[in-house]
Amino acid sequence: MPADAHGDWLGHPGAQQVADRPPTHAMRPEPVQAGQPDGHLELEAELMQRMTTEQRSLFQAEVSRVRKNRTTALLLTLFLGGLGGHHFYMGNVFTGVMYLLFCWTFIPLLLSIVELFTISGPVDR
Repeated sequence: MPADAHGDWLGHPGAQQVADRPPTHAMRPEPVQAGQPDGHLELEAELMQRMTTEQRSLFQAEVSRVRKNRTTALLLTLFLGGLGGHHFYMGNVFTGVMYLLFCWTFIPLLLSIVELFTISGPVDR
């Protein structure tokens, strides 16, 4: 049986079906760009359609408790980054305490300057 360039046997039953499929990277969703709506809202709407009113209110309360605001995180990083304020806001209490303990060395201040550019990733997760 002849083999194609990748070493697959084209004579195998079902080989043509596999060859006709799009590559797996084409089936993955495009990465979400900053400022574009993501699939979280669509997923929440789909989940909420099957809920009772009481379940919806509990779900919305939990989501709003867990979700963090990007602007708030950026402002905390900018003004209280050297003291770890942004880590306390994000729920990383241990890291926040470490920033407080070592704030006299100015190392946390330098780290928070770097985190100004990277904080939006953890906020969106």
